[in-house]
Amino acid sequence: EHDESEDDTEPERNAFQPGKYDNDDEEEAMETDEPVAPEKSPTNDEPSSNKISPTKETAAPLSHDTPKKLPDRQSLTTSTDQLFLQVSDKEKVTVKDILQSLQIEYECPKFDKESKVIVRERLTALILGKVQPLEESDHEDEAS
Repeated sequence: EHDESEDDTEPERNAFQPGKYDNDDEEEAMETDEPVAPEKSPTNDEPSSNKISPTKETAAPLSHDTPKKLPDRQSLTTSTDQLFLQVSDKEKVTVKDILQSLQIEYECPKFDKESKVIVRERLTALILGKVQPLEESDHEDEAS
């Protein structure tokens, strides 16, 4: 008889009766959420804003395609400048030429869009004479 009474209560918990348990749980949840919500909102805002920019910078779909870590903006700029200095005909050098050399240098089969944009903007500025190429020792550039 004792075993049967336990069997009777277990199905009630598993198939819980809609009116009996449901409303109590919702009311308790509402009561506990109200004081917690104001504390959570400032902390939730900060990480979410921080999460947005890295996902834009490192395009998520490309991250698994490129096993090697992509160089940062400073490294790309410095390397682009070094390659530009080595080019004999600075008028005919292309972004593709520089990117191919950088892919070899960084052992990276493919650059993401942002890296290509950085290289293109830097190379364009170098060709037009808007900026002077950085030397290896000067990569702590005050202008940037």
